[in-house]
Amino acid sequence: MDDLQRSAALVRVKDGDTVVVDLDLGLGVWLRGQAVRLLGVDAPELTGDERPAGLEVKRAVERWFKTRKGPAT
Repeated sequence: MDDLQRSAALVRVKDGDTVVVDLDLGLGVWLRGQAVRLLGVDAPELTGDERPAGLEVKRAVERWFKTRKGPAT
């Protein structure tokens, strides 16, 4: 891993374009509960008229992370 890459553990999927992770900063230091936007993703919101589509996208992101066998790149 180079100096600009860090490991992260998924805590939860917040919505279709945001996840909450615990970031490994190295040397045993973790930054916990950080909301991170997914690069290039603009998902429907979980409120208002977009709610049904937003929930569907959130579930799809949750399924995607559950099927990963290694680093998400």
